[in-house]
Amino acid sequence: MKIPEFDEWCEKHGVQRGCCEAAYVSDGWRGILAISPLNPGDVLLQVPERLLISRASAERDHVLGPLLHLHQMLNSYQVLGVHLLHEVSKAEAGGKGSSSSWWRPYLQQLPRSYTTLCCFSGSDIVGLQVPYAVDKARTAVDKARQQWKESDPLLKHLGLPKKYCGLGAWLWASSTLLSRTMYVPWDEAGCLMPYGDLHNYQAPPGPHITDILEEDTAQDTIDMPDQACAHAAHDRRCSSTCGNRSGSGSSGCTVSGTTLEADGARDRSQEGEEQLCGDGSFDASCGMYKLYARRPYAKGEQVYLCYGRHSNLELLELYGFMLDDNPHEEALLSKGALEAAMVGGTSALAAALPNTQHQPTCVNTTSSTGKERGRQVHAIPSNAAGSSGAFGSRPSSSVASGTGPSSSIASSNSLSSSETSGITPPSICSDDAPTLPQLAPCDCFLHINGAPSWSLLQALRTAAATPHQRKTCAHKLAANERISREGDLRVLGWLLDACLLQLSSLPTSISEDQEVLDELRSEQKHEQGPTCMELSIQWRLCYKRILMQGVQRALHGLKVLQQKC
Repeated sequence: MKIPEFDEWCEKHGVQRGCCEAAYVSDGWRGILAISPLNPGDVLLQVPERLLISRASAERDHVLGPLLHLHQMLNSYQVLGVHLLHEVSKAEAGGKGSSSSWWRPYLQQLPRSYTTLCCFSGSDIVGLQVPYAVDKARTAVDKARQQWKESDPLLKHLGLPKKYCGLGAWLWASSTLLSRTMYVPWDEAGCLMPYGDLHNYQAPPGPHITDILEEDTAQDTIDMPDQACAHAAHDRRCSSTCGNRSGSGSSGCTVSGTTLEADGARDRSQEGEEQLCGDGSFDASCGMYKLYARRPYAKGEQVYLCYGRHSNLELLELYGFMLDDNPHEEALLSKGALEAAMVGGTSALAAALPNTQHQPTCVNTTSSTGKERGRQVHAIPSNAAGSSGAFGSRPSSSVASGTGPSSSIASSNSLSSSETSGITPPSICSDDAPTLPQLAPCDCFLHINGAPSWSLLQALRTAAATPHQRKTCAHKLAANERISREGDLRVLGWLLDACLLQLSSLPTSISEDQEVLDELRSEQKHEQGPTCMELSIQWRLCYKRILMQGVQRALHGLKVLQQKC
C-alpha cells in the first residue's frame, strides 16, 4: 500500500520506520507488515513530537490557540476534536500555502466513516437487543451529542464551514479520537500519531478461568458448536491504535463479614503479560514517540499492537469493530434472571428436559415494529447526516427487525434430547430460600467459553452453602473451592436456568440472527467493511452463543456430578 504524498511527507519530517511497511492485509484492511524478521524490543516506528496532533499543537495554532482562553470549560477531548475539524477544514480548502493544514497528507488518508457506538442509529442500537448493551450504546450517543453541543460555540467562533460544525462532523472527529489516539502522559486526550495508527489490534492472552469441575476432570474446555463464525477474520476490520486503555476493575462479594477476592484478581491476572503484541511510549529524551515489538515476527507477518483487554462491547465503543474469538469477551447475566432461577428452582431445566410435564418459567418479552437499517456516519466530505440502506424484505418483519416476540427457548436456542439425557433437576428443599450475595452487576458474566466469572461462581457457591458450611468452610469459599457436590449441583442448575431464561427473553434466535447477518453480508461490498447494523447483529449473536455455551457447559457439569453422587 503506497500513498506517495503521505510517505514523502513522513520521510521529509523525520518519521523513522524500522523493518516495517504499510500494506493492505486480509485481516484488518490496512496494516503494518514486517519486511524482515523482528525481535522483541525492536523499534517499529519513531515519530517526532512536532508531527503529533495534540492539545499542545492546538495551543500553538495561531488561530485556535488564542480562542481557547475564551472557552476554558472545554475538556482536552473537546479541544482536540475542535482542533481536528479545524485542520480538516483547512486541508479540504485545497492548496499548499500557509492557509492549508500542515497535516494535510495525513488527514487525507483517514477513514471517512466509522462504526463506533456513538455512530449507531436508533435502529442499530435496538438491534443489540440486550438491555445493558442498548444502554451503553445510548449513553455513548448521548455523551457525543452533549460534547458537540458544548463545543459548538468554539466551532462557530472559528468560522468553520457549516458541514464541519454539525453533529455528523463531530461524530466523525470523536470516533477518530476514540479509535486512533495514542497515550501521552501529559494530557488525558492523548495524541494522533501519523503512520503509527495503521497498526491493527490483537487481543492479549485470555484471563484465567476457574472450572467448576476442576476437581472431577482435567478437561477445562468443552468443544461447543458455533463458537466462532467463519467471518471472524473479516470482522477484525480496524486500522487504529490506542495506548493504556484497559477494562474497569470489579468488586468482590462479602460473606460473614469477610471480603472475598474480586473477580479481577483472578480472571484478569497478569499471567502472559509478556505476550502482548506491541507497545508504545513517548521518549522525552529525544522528542520521539516510539513503538516497540513485544514478540518475534517473521518476514511478511502482520505486526500488531495491543490496545488493552477489552470485551467486544468495549471494542465497539472505542474502535468500531469486534472479534468473534475475543478471549476477553463476556456475556452479562441479569441479576433478575439469576434470582428468578434461584427462587424458581429448576423450572427452565425441567422444561428443557424431554418428556416432562413441567412448564417453562414464563418470561415476558416486549415487541415493537419497525425495520432495522444499517448505517455508517459519513461526516466528510459531503453528507454530514450519514447514509442508510434497508437490508431488504424478510419473511417476517418482526424477525428481520430483531424486535418481535419469541417463543421460549426457540429454534436453535433449544436443547436436544441427547444433550439432556441422564439429567434430573437437582432437588431443592421447600424451606430453602437462597439469596445471591452482594455482587456488582459487572461481575455477573460468563466467559466466552460459557464458564461463570470467578466472582459469580463464588457468589453462587456461597448461596448454595448451608449456614453451617459458610461458617466452617469460609476459607474454601474465599478460595472459591467446592464445598460439596450437592452445592455445585445447585449452582449448575441455577446457571442453566438463568441462561435459558435470558435466552428466552430475547426476541430472535441464533439461527434467525445468522440468517439476517448472512443476507446483510451478501449485499455489502467487502471493501466497505461491516455496517453498524451488521456489527449490532454480530454482537448479539456472540452474546447468545456464549449463553448457549453456558447451557451446554452446565448440562455437562450436571452429568458429571450426578454420575459421581
